[in-house]
Amino acid sequence: MKAIDHHLGRALCAALSVVVRARSASLPLPGEPSVQNVAVVKFWGMGSLVLLTPAIAALKGRHPHARLFVVTQAANREVVGLLPGVDGVLTLEVGRGPLAFLASLARLVRDVRRAAFDVWLDAEFLTRFSALLTAVSGARLRVGFHVPEVARGRFHHVRMPFNGHRHMVDNFLSLVTGELTPPAAPAPLAVLAPDAAARTALTERLAALGVGPDEPLVVLNPNAGELALERRWPVERFGLLAGALLERWPGRVVFVGAPAERAHVARALAAAPRDARVVDLSGQTDLGTLVALFARARLLVSNDTGPLHLACAVGTPTVSIFGPETPVLFGPRGPRHRIVYRALACSPCLNVHNGRTVRCPHAVTHCVEGLPVEAVLAAVEDALRDAPAALPGVVG
Repeated sequence: MKAIDHHLGRALCAALSVVVRARSASLPLPGEPSVQNVAVVKFWGMGSLVLLTPAIAALKGRHPHARLFVVTQAANREVVGLLPGVDGVLTLEVGRGPLAFLASLARLVRDVRRAAFDVWLDAEFLTRFSALLTAVSGARLRVGFHVPEVARGRFHHVRMPFNGHRHMVDNFLSLVTGELTPPAAPAPLAVLAPDAAARTALTERLAALGVGPDEPLVVLNPNAGELALERRWPVERFGLLAGALLERWPGRVVFVGAPAERAHVARALAAAPRDARVVDLSGQTDLGTLVALFARARLLVSNDTGPLHLACAVGTPTVSIFGPETPVLFGPRGPRHRIVYRALACSPCLNVHNGRTVRCPHAVTHCVEGLPVEAVLAAVEDALRDAPAALPGVVG
């Protein structure tokens, strides 16, 4: 997908620019009555959808009478359902073959044009695909990111500079406000809370595994989104971390992962001690139950990936491991979060300007391969000392 976007997308943007060329414009004033339908476009990155929640809240605040839709891929429908302020979702099927993709794309373009959006916020990171969809959207005012070195046509009326030294929450907010300076105080993520059914499902699942309602939990997520697997800390070290933690802490360690990640999690479990306090929930939770687990957990230890940001929105303290991507853009903010990052001279090599594709010059990715268990364990122990014994949303 990245290669097609880079090569074919660039050619298509150049060709369509002959026909479609948006003139510069300004953002609509807050409360402008002509703004009835608003679209926020973000196809890739579950975590990025969570980081968009302050921008969504700002949009709803500026246009309280407008209906807000998220345009995303079908796999993200569940996470969009958790986000407050969203009135509808339009989706694209990805990963089912080229013919199914083209058919789904045709339906999406039809639905987008029927919606007659007044404001269209293209929150993708400089992809040609979202720029092309912007060009054919028919939206009255189109807003998106821009950097001079990435040619993606002039299809946006308002082109906001993308700042690689500014947190993504602030970059997203700039699309709404048009402000070049970040807010004085970090904008908070929307608070995500599990519903009663998810809480009950989690309690029953844990009880079946012998976990009592009052036992403290630390959750380990050794996975990362498939678009950049290089973000993963060596999986066996998660198992070693579990063993070192259980030597010092009386609670349970819970491993999580999507069904497609179970084999990867199994490698971490193989390196962990054979201890009843090690619990495997990989492939056994839907998104709602995962949110309930984070609400119950004392701490999440995770690679740089979507569930990390879900946990932050729930209010769970985290220890996050960053390597090829910079925490300046995507790191959790606030005193309850610890970030383990080596900040090598070659890091970050994964950024929006190169399609978020790792091009490591070394035989191994030293940024994550060089992180010892002791460094992450120290951050975990520090976080547990500061974590409250009972967190908001604890089950039991």
